[in-house]
Amino acid sequence: MSKPDCSCLSAGPRQGARTRTFVGVDRTNGRYGDVVTWTCTVCSRQWLHYAVEYEGFSRSGRWFKGIVPAGHGPIEAEGAVELLARLPWYLAGGSFFGGGVHRTQGAPAVDL
Repeated sequence: MSKPDCSCLSAGPRQGARTRTFVGVDRTNGRYGDVVTWTCTVCSRQWLHYAVEYEGFSRSGRWFKGIVPAGHGPIEAEGAVELLARLPWYLAGGSFFGGGVHRTQGAPAVDL
């Protein structure tokens, strides 16, 4: 059975309509990316949220969020970037992208 259309599909689960679970910190290549999963309380989709910022560089903050495929096993912080890269699409935003949000695919730009 397919899940209904939900407003989370355009911008991810909104505050007040999601539960949050901290997964860990991805220390790969010294990036220290925060990895969290959100579950939309409207449609029950699970989202992966990855955020990283490089303190020594202005406008380096960026985040990525995408829908975790149904049946996916446990998510580990070090595997989050690879999971995002395999998704058919995900959302990206933050100061690195000029503050806008866009839908994209492929390897996320997490490293300097």
